[in-house]
Amino acid sequence: MPYDEDFEGSTGDWYPRGTNSSWAYGTPAGAKINSAASGTEAWITNLTGDYNTGEDSWMESPCFDFTTFVSPTLDVNIWYETGLLGITRLQYTTDGTSWSNLDTWNGSSGAWENHVYDISVLAGEAFVKFRVTMKAGISGTDEGIALDDFNIYDPPADDIGVIAISSPETGCSLTATEDVT
Repeated sequence: MPYDEDFEGSTGDWYPRGTNSSWAYGTPAGAKINSAASGTEAWITNLTGDYNTGEDSWMESPCFDFTTFVSPTLDVNIWYETGLLGITRLQYTTDGTSWSNLDTWNGSSGAWENHVYDISVLAGEAFVKFRVTMKAGISGTDEGIALDDFNIYDPPADDIGVIAISSPETGCSLTATEDVT
């Protein structure tokens, strides 16, 4: 079950949660985060300005079934502007209660960044959710974090390789000393 969500024309069934949430879906138009990674729409903490003071929020994915995955991979575009004290995380859960970190950011990415994660630890799990969190620092705010192009896939197995090398064929009208041009 590959999942390919670019958020164009749809929220992708992601939903905001938490305290004092500023998460919004649409076209980013902030002073720094001013575009989607692809197309025109993304999820972001405030489309036109800063995240909220005291914010402790997250954007949560729909539920995924990884029972048929062998070596799942997550590929996502992120732009973060958290200021010095804000922090944002990419997390996953297999029970809906306890969350594990895939990555943590603070400061400034300055542009969209593509992040690819080997999430093989989730292979075989029947219940998997992801979330992107935003926690404000004790003072000041910034534009926060934007999420676009969230893709999950199982890379194809290696399908080519040398099994054996047999002696060179003769009878192709070539000798071992032919020039090839």
